[in-house]
Amino acid sequence: MKSQKILLAAALLALGAASCQKEENVITQFTAGMEQSEAKTYLDGQLLKWVSGDQVKVYSDGANGADFDVTPRDGNATWAVLNGEIGEGDSYTAIYPAGIAASATSVTLPAVQTSLDGSLAEFPMYAESTTDEFQFKNLCGALRIHLEQANCTISRIKVTAGSAINGIYDIYDTTGIPMLAHHDGSGTNTVTLTLGTDQPIADGHDFYIYLPAGEYSNMQLTFYQPDGSCCTKSGNVTVERSVCTPVAINGGLVFSSPE
Repeated sequence: MKSQKILLAAALLALGAASCQKEENVITQFTAGMEQSEAKTYLDGQLLKWVSGDQVKVYSDGANGADFDVTPRDGNATWAVLNGEIGEGDSYTAIYPAGIAASATSVTLPAVQTSLDGSLAEFPMYAESTTDEFQFKNLCGALRIHLEQANCTISRIKVTAGSAINGIYDIYDTTGIPMLAHHDGSGTNTVTLTLGTDQPIADGHDFYIYLPAGEYSNMQLTFYQPDGSCCTKSGNVTVERSVCTPVAINGGLVFSSPE
């Protein structure tokens, strides 16, 4: 009986040690900032801050991705605490928003982007770290489409390019600046911005659509009104990472019947 008690005690001690070891090998919290520390991301004069409800996908040693919830720091939402659970590793990568993460070093850029008013929203970012602190960097550039026209309301905008602008992209970083390389055969050549509410543009309104960096010849922008009528404008556009490319259309939109 004494021998059995000793064995039972040893087993419990071993179980407790294993439990402690498991806890020591799990990371539950990171901090998150931005390469430009004033904000979560800074683009075109807009300071976007972390908000509750944001999620970041974190990978440990290139695998085992886990979603981490964002808690903005009190009084300073340019930094945030990321809460979740992932195995401890030698290095970590993180992708924002979590929903676009395809792997530790790739993203799936969506064919449909949604913004309540057309402003910048969920701009893709990436970070690498060997500690519990991330500094995020922008992955894409954006179009800033400025429209002015009386008696006109926009419900969505479609971008059509000569090559794929959505789908799977690999992230490569050889100079400290993350860039994207498109997977051949993945995605399509259109991206549509949908709006939460129809936007009158009489006195001018800016709409933002993020795109992978590149030179796009004969890019088409199709604007839709709530009744389905549309108007298309085209031109050559260069998109740079972390830069907004301005496109101004002041009047001259002639809408045809719904497609």
